[in-house]
Amino acid sequence: MKSKLMCTAVLCALVLSCIISCRKTPANTSTTTTINNTDQLFADLKTSPQNFTVKAGIHKTIFGAEGTIISFYPNTFRDKNGNTVTSGTVNIQLTEMYKPGSMIANKASTMSGGQVLKSGGQVYIKATVNGQEVYANNYMIGFPQSAVSGETMQLFHNANEDNNVIQWELQDTAQKDTAMGNIAFGALRPDTLRTGDTVFAWLGSPFFRFDSNSKFGWTNCDRFYYATTRTGLKVKLPDNSFNPDNTEIFLVLPSLNAVMSSDKTYLGTVQYDKTINTMRLVSEGQNDNLVPVGLAYKVVVMATKDNKNYYFESSGTTVTNLSVDASSIHIETLSSIQEKLKNL
Repeated sequence: MKSKLMCTAVLCALVLSCIISCRKTPANTSTTTTINNTDQLFADLKTSPQNFTVKAGIHKTIFGAEGTIISFYPNTFRDKNGNTVTSGTVNIQLTEMYKPGSMIANKASTMSGGQVLKSGGQVYIKATVNGQEVYANNYMIGFPQSAVSGETMQLFHNANEDNNVIQWELQDTAQKDTAMGNIAFGALRPDTLRTGDTVFAWLGSPFFRFDSNSKFGWTNCDRFYYATTRTGLKVKLPDNSFNPDNTEIFLVLPSLNAVMSSDKTYLGTVQYDKTINTMRLVSEGQNDNLVPVGLAYKVVVMATKDNKNYYFESSGTTVTNLSVDASSIHIETLSSIQEKLKNL
């Protein structure tokens, strides 16, 4: 009996040993994702918002690092049901974009209805109470007059619910008061503080003041620039591996503080010709005859391919049938691209 038990035990051990020895080592299933679009690049370039807290139901003014002035009124905030919020702490996030490089980094161009806009600056504002978004009845906003001349400006908002695609729309004139668009010569700066209020000193810096603004989100201080002669922009790329899926082009017009963008949402088959590796700058309505002729320009091309970021920049004066050869686009580090955008 013991002999039989011993044999059985030995046989089981041999079978178990065979199973273990024959078992294959699992293959390494980890993979590295290859990135072939600019989503991560622009996520890294995007400006970090400034954060403020204000009390609802009182008058309060905040000041952005680049000079934006925002005054909230006692009835400024409303909830999603339209009820005015008169108490509690409101968290404000403010992103300022006053130069072409920061506009590009935040993918905020200056076009509306196929027309280029001369820009006095852009901001993005988000307000929340206890993590819930709140909206605007009305408030005052001022844009420092550093990038434009003493012309009357207008206020534009994003007409697209998708904040990743900016379509500027002139604010409804019914929401404006008589001060809308006028330049107030003198900028508010905090002087001394007292409970629940701020005393201001006028220090002589001009700004564009809009006393009755009815929306948060994307807000643009602009005016239409109507050019008598306009043309298109074609950009030649190295090969078909650079295409609208992973490449974006921007046209900067420094004298207008303007940025025109080839956001891929608006690129159709006509705007990308793979037979000649060419992308064309187009407007929301697929129109490519939109670049004012005779102005100094800078063309910026950015792409992400095989986990590497690419950058190209060229400058000149706009002419009819404007064509730029970006075949020399090359790999750049994120920090290098950030520095180049700062200098635009």
